Amino acid sequence: MADLSNANLDAVASLVAWNPKPLRKEDRPFDYPLERLPGVIGDAVREVADCMQAPVALVAACALSAVSAAVQTQFSVRRNRILSGPASLYFLSVAESGERKSSVDSLFMKPIRDWEAAQRKREKELEEEYRKEMAAWEKADSADRGDPPEKPDPTAKMLRVDDTA
Repeated sequence: MADLSNANLDAVASLVAWNPKPLRKEDRPFDYPLERLPGVIGDAVREVADCMQAPVALVAACALSAVSAAVQTQFSVRRNRILSGPASLYFLSVAESGERKSSVDSLFMKPIRDWEAAQRKREKELEEEYRKEMAAWEKADSADRGDPPEKPDPTAKMLRVDDTA
């Protein structure tokens, strides 16, 4: 049986020229391809990255996430004759504390959060209106009632799911 003691392994290693090669030619990541983003999205990414001093890739991920949330229920993507599906993108941003993840995300997602809040408010208003109509209908003489009021759709519209808040 072969002797695999540290002394023998060191002896073998000293006989072999150890010259490891890097797996990649560059140690730094490639620049984010801003020129590939459509006009207004690319402009917004550049402006926010400059203003917030945040990494361009992080800003682009937040921008594309907001765009995806806004369009995914309205449009589908056809990848070929057979495959099609919603225009959904999924992002996970990993960065050090202070890299402005929350600030950038909040900036791009604010219009969506505001829209969702307006949807929830409108749903509450419709539900209250229905309760009043139903109470009036129940109080009315059964001969004069007619059809009961129609219950509103109980689901507020949402564009995103966020389990980190």
